[in-house]
Amino acid sequence: PVRRSIEGTLEGGFPVLMVNGIAPLTCDNPEVIISAAVSSTGNEFEWNWIGEGIQGSSDMQVTITEPGTYSLEIENINTDCLVPETFTIGVDTLAPDFTVNDEYYLDCQSDEAFINLVLPACSNCDITWTTDNGNFVDLTDAESPIVNEQGEYQFSILNNDNGCINQGSTMVTQNPDGPQNFEFDLQQPDCIDNPNGQIIVQTVDGGVEPYAYSLNGSELSSNNQFDNLAPGTYNLVVSDSQDCTVEQQLLIEEAGEVLLELGDDITISLGEEVTLF
Repeated sequence: PVRRSIEGTLEGGFPVLMVNGIAPLTCDNPEVIISAAVSSTGNEFEWNWIGEGIQGSSDMQVTITEPGTYSLEIENINTDCLVPETFTIGVDTLAPDFTVNDEYYLDCQSDEAFINLVLPACSNCDITWTTDNGNFVDLTDAESPIVNEQGEYQFSILNNDNGCINQGSTMVTQNPDGPQNFEFDLQQPDCIDNPNGQIIVQTVDGGVEPYAYSLNGSELSSNNQFDNLAPGTYNLVVSDSQDCTVEQQLLIEEAGEVLLELGDDITISLGEEVTLF
């Protein structure tokens, strides 16, 4: 205990105690300063601060860093009689709770994602969002930000009532339910002057039927075969019924030149015969 003596006089008995500054320990305030006010007493009275979390004190003030029950006692040293004033220091260091999915997907049609951050019991919280490789479209509602880029999104939640902070993150990726890949048959031109290259999409992996196809920006259609293709690079896009797409670049090569080797020239006289092959 921290022991101090009080001087002064008060007719009729023990002094009156008043303890001020009682408040819970929080993240903002890891220590609480408690002060006492007493009416004047005689020299026969001493007072004691009692408690395990008392870290420092002055005559009328103590600093408390641990929750628990504390007391200030006034003792008559002539009679051993005590007048206690007991008080409790609580603790409020609970960080804000939240619920968020580990991953969100960009919508195939709008190419945006809505992140849903739920704070079940924090009416006085502030949310701060950051990202290194994503992009925010709208942060008007911090619990439901809108983004339009793949990447990791981090958030920090501050409870203004106790100064406690909780942090987390979530990922945004492409929709995994869209088409993932496709198999195709590619026929190269067989002659230099005959642009008859061909691409046929055979199967599509993932997505929701029916599928539509586009070559080099052409209008999407159900036609999965493209004929009479000249040499060059082609961008083939496959789209499903939800407007999710997958694309790939394909190369139609130049046809090889056909050469016929007849050998050296031969001179024959009239009436002679020669076998060429």
